[in-house]
Amino acid sequence: MRVLVTGGEGFIGRHAVAALRARGVAVATHRDNALGRRADLLDAGDRRALIAAERPTHLLHLAWVTEHGRFWHSPLNADWEAASADLFARFLGAGGVRAVGCGSCTEYGWGGDTECLREDSPLAPHTPYGEAKLRTWERLAALGENTAWGRPFFMFGPGETPTRLLPLMVRAAASGVALDCGPGGTRRDFWDTRNVGAAFAALLLSGVTGPVNIARGVAERFDAIGAAIEAHFGVSDVIRFGRRELGPGEPAVLGADVTRLRREVGFEEPVTFADSLCDLCDGYLGA
Repeated sequence: MRVLVTGGEGFIGRHAVAALRARGVAVATHRDNALGRRADLLDAGDRRALIAAERPTHLLHLAWVTEHGRFWHSPLNADWEAASADLFARFLGAGGVRAVGCGSCTEYGWGGDTECLREDSPLAPHTPYGEAKLRTWERLAALGENTAWGRPFFMFGPGETPTRLLPLMVRAAASGVALDCGPGGTRRDFWDTRNVGAAFAALLLSGVTGPVNIARGVAERFDAIGAAIEAHFGVSDVIRFGRRELGPGEPAVLGADVTRLRREVGFEEPVTFADSLCDLCDGYLGA
């Protein structure tokens, strides 16, 4: 088995690579590979050269435009859609055995019941990012049967952009500077990226095909997360909820059904949610 992981140094990818290598799997990335240089995945020549040089049996494609706050509507979504479809086609055309890609919970429709979204829930993305991800999965599924598509929900962990919600909460609690947030009853399925990466590795090594939700399966209340972070730092009333409204189209609850991940892939999270929050807080103190 020879695995190629694109985005192997990224937010999810570094943990997927670590999980694969911990199982004794030979892993290359588009930065660390037989070419001896970083491959530009948006360049057709580099994609062709990378597949030819590595001759991978398995492909885990995680790379995409990820700049926080901008990826939703970035014109690069179209570029990555085209590049990803070509990469999958080249990989499978060269004799690749199994391909797994990274989608998003934004592929689902957010206008109905979002309490516990299943893989067969209605698909109706409302951003160019979600639309491009969904089309990429459709193109991958048409290429071969031994393909799968992980749909991660909400993530946090080491290397996270400091302007995302949980790092902002941690900074507020650590500094004592008040942070105004949206409704405390808002619920999201947050999961440590160490678990997300390990789940993608497990999905790649399994025989499971089709879409699979990559999530904890519990939608936590914002105010409960805030209270746990405040307790870690011994403060209160610093993270203030109900000071802002949810954005247009944002549902009050976004949660995942993780039956396929648990039962079919057989994945169990190595890091608990409580430990994840503690590590996030301790990481801020050690920064």
